[in-house]
Amino acid sequence: MEFRALRYFVTIAEVGSFSSAARLLHVAQPALSRQIHNLERELGVPLFRRTARGLLLTDSGRQLLGDGRQILEAAEQATARIRQDAKGVREPVSVALTSSASMILTVPLLRTVERDLPSISLSIVESMVGSGSEWLNWVRDRHLDLAVMYDVEKQPELRSETVLVEELRLVGKFGQRRTGSPVPFAALAKYPLVLPSRIFPLRQMIDRAAQQAGVELQVVDESNSTLEVKRMIRRGKVYSILTPCAVWEERRHKELFAARIVEPSLSRRLNIISLAGSVRSPAVRTILDQLKLTMRQLVEAGSWDARLT
Repeated sequence: MEFRALRYFVTIAEVGSFSSAARLLHVAQPALSRQIHNLERELGVPLFRRTARGLLLTDSGRQLLGDGRQILEAAEQATARIRQDAKGVREPVSVALTSSASMILTVPLLRTVERDLPSISLSIVESMVGSGSEWLNWVRDRHLDLAVMYDVEKQPELRSETVLVEELRLVGKFGQRRTGSPVPFAALAKYPLVLPSRIFPLRQMIDRAAQQAGVELQVVDESNSTLEVKRMIRRGKVYSILTPCAVWEERRHKELFAARIVEPSLSRRLNIISLAGSVRSPAVRTILDQLKLTMRQLVEAGSWDARLT
């Protein structure tokens, strides 16, 4: 069995179609089909079956997918170690973080890499206006290794793993209301709010919930900068609706409160995005594992008010 055929098979299995895999691998689709046909003939079993729902793995295909991933990753690890030893350089890994997630993740992640992972050079990119779809393209084009983003639906050629779920909070200056008491969604109508503009998924989620609940929100200002929103809240004139991680430090210092929104509650899924069908280098896999470990530790320590999945 050739490594190339195995890599083609794993990529097709992960992205779910020959056409998407062909684009990802930069291989003509007929050539890709021939490789899989030859592999099935060599193994003596079918690996895929076509249905109305798309391409599905057979039992033999599922077994080969698990084994194939391990084989390819082991080969990639061996290659990366040899190259790294020969060059004596740190392996670069790039990670994009949303602005709110970066406020709680950046420092502990960089500190761990600096202390425990000297062979890795970690580059963190923080979100910019409109960067969401751009990040997905950067991961597809291999300009980014990993992206930590909210509420990413299934995307062609990408792998998305939900790590935790956060419930949105009404955020205001500490002492302006009973900090621990939840806020019914209908009661949000009495708070002057500063929210992101309507191009952002967070605003779209809030607007949909308000429309469904028949609630007219007082949006007195718009800002797409989380830091600027928090500065405005500290002046004591406005409130906002944010994820808990965006204000974890201000809550710890009792500068801002973050009250649960109920009836209904609103939640966001935090996903780690990587390229499907791509065998991760040892450094990328190490950072992926460290990202998940850091998130888990922050949640279990009570610093990150979220639910692990």
